[in-house]
Amino acid sequence: MILAAVTAIPFLRSRPGKVVTVVAGHGGELLPNAEMVIDGKEKCSGARCTFETAAGVHEVTARAEGYLPQLQLIALGSGEAGAMNFRLERGGGSLDISGYPEGASLIVDGRWFGRLPLRVELSPGIHLVRVEADRFLPEERIVELKIGETKRIGDLVLRVR
Repeated sequence: MILAAVTAIPFLRSRPGKVVTVVAGHGGELLPNAEMVIDGKEKCSGARCTFETAAGVHEVTARAEGYLPQLQLIALGSGEAGAMNFRLERGGGSLDISGYPEGASLIVDGRWFGRLPLRVELSPGIHLVRVEADRFLPEERIVELKIGETKRIGDLVLRVR
């Protein structure tokens, strides 16, 4: 009987489980800048992560810059494996911009986006918007975007040099 108890003890101990995660954006593209947080502690980063955790129920959050975080629960038994797929939604806002002259260049935070009129998706926060064209004085504006917000700038008229 003692021998049976000693032999059974290793099997009674809880073994960690393995969790495999995949994080994609709303279009299905993998997000290499994703971070996985389990029970409030950062665990790993990348579009695909594998990590061990204790048996039980855990909160797993996937987050990536420019996307809304997503929380899921996973329940693991001793030594079990589980897989989780996350599809994150964009968390930024949109900037619709038009003005004169049509075809002027739009530069946001030092990065060229294209020619007016234009709609661009930006992360939430404060951005420096610059519009410039040959033979015109450039104009800059500070724009603050909130999650899900669309701002329209249609009154932009560059002055001739």
